[in-house]
Amino acid sequence: MKELIGTKNMRKILETIHSGLQMLSGQTEKLMKAVENFEKEEAEATRKKTATGPSRGTAKKKAPRATAKKQRTKGKRPPTKKPAEKTATDKVVEIVEKANRPLDVAALAEMTGYDQKKVRNIVSRATKQGRINRAGRGLYVAAG
Repeated sequence: MKELIGTKNMRKILETIHSGLQMLSGQTEKLMKAVENFEKEEAEATRKKTATGPSRGTAKKKAPRATAKKQRTKGKRPPTKKPAEKTATDKVVEIVEKANRPLDVAALAEMTGYDQKKVRNIVSRATKQGRINRAGRGLYVAAG
């Protein structure tokens, strides 16, 4: 092997390998220190969790607090609930019911302002619920 490579070349190759190994050794030591630090931090965090109190399942249950009944004052009404807003399905069904003709998804999307995918999902759901009927391929009319 000496004859093929030459003594000078072999020395350079060995020196290159040696310096590469030293560099890898240094990087390995750095990684090991980082892992040790991480493990220490993790152990401290678990100690802090256990030191702060019992875990979820072991806490004592508190007795229910007595609540005072609200007294109504004369002349004041209790706050009224606001009527719930119409859902997207309600809006689409209402448009189909008011229409004099069968409507397709594109027309419904244009009238509601929803994108066609949303309208397709709504129409499918409303058809399964029996709120609207299919009048043909892609056409929908009011049920009943």
